[in-house]
Amino acid sequence: MTFRTVIKEGASFFTLRGASLLADTAILFIGLTLMHGSPLIVKLIDQVVVIVLN
Repeated sequence: MTFRTVIKEGASFFTLRGASLLADTAILFIGLTLMHGSPLIVKLIDQVVVIVLN
């Protein structure tokens, strides 16, 4: 592996992790604040979505 490949894969990894963090935050905000959902159910759905994204 070249240095350029490592940097490219590292950047891709952290970018996608950042995207899954944004999705996590958005799902929790919408589910809990806007829809007044059950925290347990919303978090369960959130974790399934985040695992699939990762």
